[in-house]
Amino acid sequence: MKGIVNSVYLGKVVPFTRPDSFTGIFKKEVNHLVSVGYEGIEGDEIGDLKVHGGPEKAVHVYPLEHYKKWKAEFPDCPFFENAGAFGENFSTIGLDESQVFVGDIFSIGTAVVEVSQGRLPCWKLNDRFDIPYFSEMLQINYRTGWYFRVIQQGNVGLGDEITLINRTNDKWSLQEIMKVIFTKSLDEETLTSMLELPLVASWRKLFMKRLLTGAVEDWSPRLHGKKD
Repeated sequence: MKGIVNSVYLGKVVPFTRPDSFTGIFKKEVNHLVSVGYEGIEGDEIGDLKVHGGPEKAVHVYPLEHYKKWKAEFPDCPFFENAGAFGENFSTIGLDESQVFVGDIFSIGTAVVEVSQGRLPCWKLNDRFDIPYFSEMLQINYRTGWYFRVIQQGNVGLGDEITLINRTNDKWSLQEIMKVIFTKSLDEETLTSMLELPLVASWRKLFMKRLLTGAVEDWSPRLHGKKD
């Protein structure tokens, strides 16, 4: 299974829409090789290190194919004309959330990366696109994109192939895991199956808490921001 790096983006941190908020979502396309490291891509800045960046979110990937769908659903929104609007580092062709699995290891250029988790959308996307409910739309459609952790540092550039070199989990695609999260599943068998996967600590905690409490976590702060 292969995909292609369609374009590469790096960004600087700038003030955002709400008091004391910052973002690195406004990335610019670059045409040179980028250095992919364990903490992220050299030259790419992170606006909020509490929820973005770090080893488990070193590289953000978003499929180019999703843009056509968003454009059809929001024809008056100018941001879906070109890739890069979601703050992705790599815009890709040929792979989506139904085809990748948590724990998948890919080679890209001279780097080796592993699928760590999908994106849990937040209120900043609402403000970014000026669509108040957009983060919820992302959940409903499971067009979240995903993150890579870096196994081997290296250089990546436009047109590089994204080649699957190892898959240990072939039961639950990333899209299927996101469905469990976003449909608020409390099914004991399903949640137990989730805990058998190679999950990041935050996702493991989420599924374990649902299993132990029989309740779904509060999404309001993430989707709409904290109340004053």
